[in-house]
Amino acid sequence: MEFGESAEETVIREVSEETGLTIKPVKLLDTWNSVKEDYQITGIIYSCIIEKGEVRLSAEHDRYEWLNADATEIDKLHKVFREKMVNWDWNKLL
Repeated sequence: MEFGESAEETVIREVSEETGLTIKPVKLLDTWNSVKEDYQITGIIYSCIIEKGEVRLSAEHDRYEWLNADATEIDKLHKVFREKMVNWDWNKLL
């Protein structure tokens, strides 16, 4: 997050910077926290809709993959996300 930026503004900006897509956050799904020896990261997971654009990855990434928004493919996600999502009631989320 940049100073003074809301969580919704952050996800809109980050998705645009990383993928070239314009999105609209629809629903806050969950949060996560990862504490390491010398830093801490807190994440917020949103359900979003794509308003416009085509995927154009930033230089920080070399690939992407669309996954089903259900429990069938969470094993492809980073451990930080999987640990939260494995307990979701997917029928209530989407």
